[in-house]
Amino acid sequence: DATTLAMGFMELNDHGILCKGLREQLLRYPELSLSIAQGLIILHSKKLLSDVNRRALDQYPEQAQDLAHGFVLLDEQDLLEEYRDALLFCPWFAQSLAQAIKILDALDNLTPATIHQLHMDPADAVAIAHRIVHEVLEPLELPDPREDVHKHDEKVRDAILELLNQQGALDQPLIEEAVIAFIEYILQQSEDPQIQSTAFYLLYGPSKADEDLFPPFLKPQESWSLAGLELTGEAVIAHLWVYLENLKDPQECENAKQSMLSCFTDSIDDFNHRVCNQGKTVNLVRGALQGYLPGFLIDQEIDGPISTDQAIALFFKVEAHQQIETISSLTSAAICWLAENPNVEDEEEFYKALQQVAYLGQFEEES
Repeated sequence: DATTLAMGFMELNDHGILCKGLREQLLRYPELSLSIAQGLIILHSKKLLSDVNRRALDQYPEQAQDLAHGFVLLDEQDLLEEYRDALLFCPWFAQSLAQAIKILDALDNLTPATIHQLHMDPADAVAIAHRIVHEVLEPLELPDPREDVHKHDEKVRDAILELLNQQGALDQPLIEEAVIAFIEYILQQSEDPQIQSTAFYLLYGPSKADEDLFPPFLKPQESWSLAGLELTGEAVIAHLWVYLENLKDPQECENAKQSMLSCFTDSIDDFNHRVCNQGKTVNLVRGALQGYLPGFLIDQEIDGPISTDQAIALFFKVEAHQQIETISSLTSAAICWLAENPNVEDEEEFYKALQQVAYLGQFEEES
């Protein structure tokens, strides 16, 4: 707590705002002082450091940064005074609520009724705002973003439940050990500093900009629900890492770890911000388990018969398959993949096409 408190003081001092009142505010919550300080700095930078806004951060110290970002978003639309209470109603989702309010206001569809709808399910506030707009402005035919963003949630939840069934509950020391191992693995990727910086931003990093909606994956004491299953970032990483460490083939283990990290670093949206923790979880699980956990496949997009060209494209869409370098590993992966995809029209043609890919790609023959 003393270190965190000192860091909070330093942050305020660096920005020239370490006054008696703010110092006392940090002293009330020493273990959360850095978070509160960063929230205060956000407000100060946008000239919003009023007594009212400070008290709001004091009321919800764990969500200080989320609230501060939400205040900034609403202030930019001249909506803060009217809708500050909406953010305080569910401070965990202050930023997404503020974004949703902006969407509705921009289309003159902001009413007490629509604000009430947002409160009903604040985790999906932005998606709900889009749906409200869709219902009012039907000719636009706006899609519900949740249909795409969360379409894999149930499959990923079931894969995690399968790991839980196999592994049982992991004790805290083992969870911490696995997370540290994953961090050390990231640090080993020195040849690609971009992967390192992206991974640490997703895991721990502060917001890059006021528009950053979602927290780091390893935010302390943070949990969330994936299709009804309560999760934390630590637990997700630990169960995946323990599963991969127990793969029998060392090369397969390394390929899966590379795939897990690569897919995780895809958890950035079009505006270079973090996606939600559910999205990060989907990417982690896709990378770590697709091709390695029997029966788990979420990149299948074709209903009905699959042609040879479609089958080859789907096969190599699996991140783990992109890491294969030997013909024997390619053949083993193909056998497993075909067992999970019985609607491939012509398995013999698929194998022939795969052999051609191996020849052109100069896959190695194992001795």
